[in-house]
Order: sequence, then C-alpha cells, then structure tokens
Amino acid sequence: MSMRSRFLIVLLVLAGLGLAQDRGTIRGVVTDASGATVPDAVVTVRNVNTGLTQSSKTSSEGVYNVLYLPTGDYTVTTEKTGFRKAETSGVAVHVATVSTIDVVLAVGAVDQSVEVTAASPLLEVQGTNLGKVIPKNAIRDLPLFISGGLRANLAFVVLTPGVIGAANNPRIAGGLLDGQSEQLDGAESNSERRNDPAMNGVSVEGMEEFKVQNSSYSAEFGRTSNGVINWVSKSGTNMIHGSAFMFNRNEAFNARGFTTAASKRPIVRQWNPGGSVGGPIYIPKVYDGRNKAFFFFAYERSSNRNGQSTSLVTAPLDEFKVGDFRKLVDSTGKMVALYDPIDAAGNVIPNSADRPILQCNGVANVICPNRIDATAKLLVGMLPHPDNPNLLTANYRSRSYSTSKSYLPSIKFDYVFSEKHRINYLYSYFRSPATLSINQFEGLPGSGFPSDSTTVYHRLNDDYVIRPNLLNHLTIGFNKRNVLEAPESVNKFPFDLAQQIYLKGNPNQLISGVSTVYGAGGATWGNTVFTDSRSRTTSVKEQMAWIKGRHSVKFGMEYLAGIYRRLSNNNTWGNVSFSAAGTGNSNIANTGNDFASFLLLRPAAAASVTRTIPLFTGLTMPGTCRTISRPPPN
Repeated sequence: MSMRSRFLIVLLVLAGLGLAQDRGTIRGVVTDASGATVPDAVVTVRNVNTGLTQSSKTSSEGVYNVLYLPTGDYTVTTEKTGFRKAETSGVAVHVATVSTIDVVLAVGAVDQSVEVTAASPLLEVQGTNLGKVIPKNAIRDLPLFISGGLRANLAFVVLTPGVIGAANNPRIAGGLLDGQSEQLDGAESNSERRNDPAMNGVSVEGMEEFKVQNSSYSAEFGRTSNGVINWVSKSGTNMIHGSAFMFNRNEAFNARGFTTAASKRPIVRQWNPGGSVGGPIYIPKVYDGRNKAFFFFAYERSSNRNGQSTSLVTAPLDEFKVGDFRKLVDSTGKMVALYDPIDAAGNVIPNSADRPILQCNGVANVICPNRIDATAKLLVGMLPHPDNPNLLTANYRSRSYSTSKSYLPSIKFDYVFSEKHRINYLYSYFRSPATLSINQFEGLPGSGFPSDSTTVYHRLNDDYVIRPNLLNHLTIGFNKRNVLEAPESVNKFPFDLAQQIYLKGNPNQLISGVSTVYGAGGATWGNTVFTDSRSRTTSVKEQMAWIKGRHSVKFGMEYLAGIYRRLSNNNTWGNVSFSAAGTGNSNIANTGNDFASFLLLRPAAAASVTRTIPLFTGLTMPGTCRTISRPPPN
C-alpha cells in the first residue's frame, strides 16, 4: 500500500470521529465476563422522553455505534442469545459529543436482565473536538442579567473554559472577535455582516443546550476564526410540559439616591414576560401523536424604558440666538472676541487673520439682525430656553430618554415516520421595531438612528437509517435579516421645514422624515445615518456515516451561500457643521464661536453630500461622493 493510500485512510478514520453538528453519538464495546468481545449483539437505544428508538449490531470486534441521536436522556439495551439482557439507564446524549457506554454481558437466559445506571465520564476520550457542553439544567437555573432587552443565549458562553471578553462578543481560545461560527440546530446562524450580539434565534426558554468548541474541530467545522458554538433547540416529549415567567423592573422598587434633599427615583421600567409549552400532537378521537409527532413552542418579549437623562448639556443663551454674544467669556471672565468673515462689500475675506472685529452699529460681538441667515433663524426658533440662564455652559438638563421593544416566538415540530426515518422543523421570528428617537433638546426632532430589525430562521433536519451500518443526515437552513437604521417613523422631522432648509444644489431628492443636517452650539438638527441592510443565508449539509468493524467513517458536503445588500444613505441629504474658526482670527488664540458661525451660515468646510450605490454579496463598494459648496449669503 502506498504512503498516499495510508494517509487517505487515516484521514477517513479521523473524519469518522466527527459528529453531526446538532446531534450526539452513543458508542462502546460489548464483552462477556471474561473480557472477550461479543459480536452480533443487538444494541437498542431509546429516548425515555419521546420513545425514539434506534438499533445497531456489534461488529466482529464487539464494537457498536449509534449515530445522529437528538440530545436527551436514553436507555441502552443489549441482547444476545445465551446472555442475560443488559439495560443501562441514565445515558445522557449531548450536542456534538460522544457518550461511551461499554457493556458486559452475563451468561444466562435472554428473559433475565441486568440493570446498570450509567456514570458520567470525567473526560471525553472519543474524537478531537475540544469543548464544553452547557446542559439544560444550567441554562434553566443560572441567573441572567436583564438590561433592556431579551435574555441573551450568548451570556452563557463566557462560562466555558477558554472564553474571555464580553458576552455579546466573546473571544474563544484566543480567536478573533466576531469570528465565531454560531450553529443553530445544525445550520449557520450568524449574519452576513457581523454576528448577532445576543444570538436571538430561539428564546432562552426554548434552548435545550449548547456546546462551545474551541479547537481541534472535526472535518465538518473549520470555517471560523473564533471557535464554534452549537445550539440545540428543545423538542416536545410524550408528556406535556410548560413554563411561564415574568421579569418586572420599576423605579417604585428602587431605593432613593444618596442626596441631601428628597429626590425622585429615575425611571427604569422593564417588562419581560414569556413561557413555553411542548408535548405530543394529540387530538382526542382523531390523532394520537405520542411516540410519533411532537411540538414545542416558546415565546419571549421585552419592553423597556429609561427615564430622562441626568446629563447636563449646553443650550445657547437667549441673547446668542438673536446675535448678541457680549456674554461670551472664557474661564477667566474675559470676553471671547468674534471676527467678521465678510467685508463691507459682502465678499468673503480669504485670510482669517485679516478679519475685523464683528460688530453691529459699533457694538462688538453683536451680529446685526438683518445678517442672521434665514435658515439659521428657522432652526434657532426651535431651541428651548436654558434651564439656568445665568450659566454659559452645562445650563440645560438633557431631555433625552430611550425605549425599546422586541419579541421572539419560535415553534419546533418533530415527526417519526419509522424507526429508520425521522424529521424535525424549526421556525423562529425575531422582531425589534424601531422606537422614537428623542433629542436632548426639547422641541427638536430626534437625531439618532434606532434600528428596525427582523430576523427569521428556518431549520429542517432529516435522519434516515439506510441499513444498520449506513446512516444519512440532512440539514437545510435558511436565515433572513432585514435591518433598517432610522426609518421614517423615528425622527419626525417636519417635511415643510426640511424643504425650507434643504441644502441648495443637492442632487438627491428629499423624502419624508429626513433633512439636511445642521450642527452648532451643542444642538443637532436632523440625522446623518440612514441604511437599509437586507441579507439571507442558505445552507445545505448532507452527511453519511458508514460503520465498518471498529471504525466509523463519515463523509459529506456543505453548501453555504450568503447574500448581503446594503443601501447606505449616510449624508445623502447633506451635512453642514460649524466651528469657531468661522468667526475666529488665526493669529489670535481663543477667538470665534461655532454658534456665531452658524448664525452667519459660515460652515467649517464645504457641506458634504453622498450619493449611494447598493452593496451586494457582502462586497464593500465605495459610494460616489460629491462635495457641494454653498455660496456665502449676500
């Protein structure tokens, strides 16, 4: 035999140690009391909750393998003529894990039996997959931190060895951030752009268990730079089981702050109800699905509101709004001088060092009312009064607050055609609608970009035993994600006002809910970010396992296609910013003011406008950018 042939055989044998990504295996050796192997013994495994059975025969070396088993608790029964029947209970099958159950048969009649309770092994000795399983009891019993959204499945990942970093972006065994493969019921579930920071494919209530694999992956893995996380969703059983929960946070339950005077409790309100129910599909006198047809439904939702921010921000003084900057002083109380960027003839002074003191009728640091730009007048009229007009800075308490909503239903069906053929299907739907963006200044439209997110998962798994030593496992997965940043409903910019302040010369058509963005004096009118990201992933995995003697060989293929399209309308309707340089003198330190530059509409640089090109298949294509300079006012 050539060296190449030997090498290929070694690879095939090593591949056989791998597992279906959402399944487990029971294997072992059957011997008699003397230690001699027992060939042709019938080994039957049975899921104690669903009645699922699968059989295998021992090889000439006494080895048996039962592959592609759903996670759960099993009983292993071994029979051979001339020996007592051996029954091993309490066998746990975990995702992507091999459970080794060696059986010793005693001489006797088959109708006699020996019962044994399986012990959990201290170390997994089968295969090279290094990882840690987090079982359902840990998922059920361990506390989860609730902070404004659904409970996150990824929060458990940091409990496993070799994982560091934040729960929403872990680093596994020194891998790259955002690089993990996230498998849900055997198919890839991470997004085409970046990984979901919470992995909300199924509610925590609907998650059976998961395994974090950090190195030495079997052949079907490896398309990752940060480990593999394998989640398995719950299935129904022969008994109806359900759960219900409700988490409620409210400021009424909180202690007051440590203040010298009585204070109000800040608003913190979160409502997080949910539950699950699963069992056999049973319609009295019509259909009895016990041991055959099952369902499992899980649901969770969350609504959250945080109260008004406690931050102090700077609101322009009422005098500043009408062009009177005589109260503009530095930390020493010295007036900050303003310089006029326009000469007496109405022309722009090219060298800021040549600018004269800005004045109106001989009064320094005052802009004459007729020189205040019409656009600035419209926008300034929306600004509130400072809470404390005696302060130049930190004179206004931010009025912003945040809200969020999300919900996640999922349902899974299992159907057993026969002992040789079974199938299951999972559907889940995550929805998080965008909520209103609240500006820090009361009366101004929101300037943020809350996201409107929808994610749908489909999973289909089919298992077929062609013959006892030849098994087939098929997984089909489909994911769809739509993420819109700052949809029309979240900022509420008045369309008639947007038309009046729209940047002249902008080739992009103005649409409802948006405007040209202006920013000065700590205030922002409008929002620069508007994106529409839509993606989908299709995966097909076909695996076949062949058992021969002491060896099990697995081979198969995977088709994985991700399509990503992103429309980035950032700065599409124009972005105009202002700085102190617009009314400053380059030869004199600490001069000028951005709000004064805004009143004269002298931007810090030419206003920018971006025209977008849709991005497909995850390839980054730069949009064309056109710069438009607004002419100075006459």
